[in-house]
Amino acid sequence: MAEQALADPSPEYFSPVDASEVFLRVGGLLASVSTVTEAHEILEEAPGLMVRQPLEHYKNPLALCDYHAEAAPYRDQYYLKLRHGGHRGASAPPTTKLAFMHALRVRTAYAMKSAPLVRAMPLVAEAYAAMAQDFSYVAAMSQMATTILERQHAWRLRSELRQAQGEAMIECSGHTFVCEARSACGTGDCKFAQGIYTHLVSIAQAGKVQRPANHVSGDGFSSDSALAELEKLVPFRVTS
Repeated sequence: MAEQALADPSPEYFSPVDASEVFLRVGGLLASVSTVTEAHEILEEAPGLMVRQPLEHYKNPLALCDYHAEAAPYRDQYYLKLRHGGHRGASAPPTTKLAFMHALRVRTAYAMKSAPLVRAMPLVAEAYAAMAQDFSYVAAMSQMATTILERQHAWRLRSELRQAQGEAMIECSGHTFVCEARSACGTGDCKFAQGIYTHLVSIAQAGKVQRPANHVSGDGFSSDSALAELEKLVPFRVTS
């Protein structure tokens, strides 16, 4: 598990974008994600099966959109859900309303997820143009990217180690045996060390992390030596 977690690729690092700055076309109408989210909240709180009327009441622009077209891909799915869920009575089930709300959730989630990349594309184009003209710029950007990736790698190792140590300490706190481990909790000779962390065998130096009450010394320890070993076992590499 630990090796797999460490092998997983780093998340993409883009600055967040405000919902009011992201626009999408809903039922033929261009609206910001914040407006679409507001429409969803209005419909969520409105009773009954009406769509346009509550949106008009709160003056939400999506009152003018073609909500039937947006709901169409999900209408059958919600019709079956409502029927199997026991909807009864003379009133029609709010199939279109629920399908439209589902479409709003799907559309806004995709728009917000892709927005940082969309915003970054002009910068990427500018960078490619600069790289085609100036090799020194290419080298500088490459060095900067390598430095950022190296720092991210070190942060991930530290974060994974802390997580492993925390899980081991929680597990250990439920036992009464006397622990004589000399390595940091969750590593080396710790009974609850797992995976790659069993190979971190250095003696832990004194530090601020408090060992569980059943440890023979009861002193605090530092993870620095374990982290240094982990960085040797999982070195940073630039791959093409």
